[in-house]
Amino acid sequence: MVRVAIAGGTGHLGRTLVEGLVESGDHDIFVLTRAATTIFDSLPSVHILVVSYDTQDALQKTLEEHKIEVVLSTLSPAFKTFDAQIRLIRACAAADSVKRFAPSEWLLDFEKENQIPFGIYHRDTVQELRKYATLEWTLFHTGYFLDYFGQPWAPTHMPSEVPFIDIEACQATIPGTGEELVAWTHTIDVAKFVGRAIAMQPGTWKEHSWIVGDKVSFHQILAAAEQARGVRFEVTYDSLEKLRTGRVTPIPANTAHAALYSSPEFDAMPILIAMFAGIGAAMAAGDLDIAAEDSLNAQFPGIETIKVVGFIEKYWGGKHA
Repeated sequence: MVRVAIAGGTGHLGRTLVEGLVESGDHDIFVLTRAATTIFDSLPSVHILVVSYDTQDALQKTLEEHKIEVVLSTLSPAFKTFDAQIRLIRACAAADSVKRFAPSEWLLDFEKENQIPFGIYHRDTVQELRKYATLEWTLFHTGYFLDYFGQPWAPTHMPSEVPFIDIEACQATIPGTGEELVAWTHTIDVAKFVGRAIAMQPGTWKEHSWIVGDKVSFHQILAAAEQARGVRFEVTYDSLEKLRTGRVTPIPANTAHAALYSSPEFDAMPILIAMFAGIGAAMAAGDLDIAAEDSLNAQFPGIETIKVVGFIEKYWGGKHA
């Protein structure tokens, strides 16, 4: 069994990875967290390691003491967090026990030109990883997380981050023409593929590991959502040119999302708009049209993934507006 540590394992994607890897029963699971937690008390096989990301030496010592072999990072995309991830990479490279590392990537190939605000931190991460020839690493690319289209009905650890089609409000902002194919993957399926990737033979990880739960266009999603709600949605189209200027037409769900990060002193909406404009531009440009033949799906064809239309029908069917 491989000894795997998940940095940020008490967070959104991190928690799903922990639960999925535990369910597989193939690995010994450790959670790196800044503070003690009880959220995994029902999973006695999960080991909690309280760490500080401020000191590389302390991180290295913890990894070596617990003989950690693989580290998965799900640290959030923010400046201070990615600074912490750089120190984590250096600790992994220095630790005798650690053989593999996967950074907090998960969406698309951030080395491609895009306007996503936090993309620069992803590129800095890759530059750091390329310094260490003895540390095997991969970038997991999943497309957008399907979980968001099930909110608030489908169980998930992901926050309220509904992308472009607000099924609850029956409104949509479509990036591009609506015909571009986009990869969507549920976090439960992400955990399944990551678990299988961890078990791959040493030296077999590629720089990019693509995961495709399903590929559908926004028009297909819109049709499924309208059928489930029993009404025609109010639809706006944002062109690729508009999105590349950092502008996007907000949907009602964006307000709830921004409220999670706003305070009396800080309005998160402008950053949120810039983020969705960048992601929308990448979708409209075809950057999330992941080729299935190059994916982990091709290596592990036995993993059945959750499909977008069926997912929407399951959690929204019969909930007429």
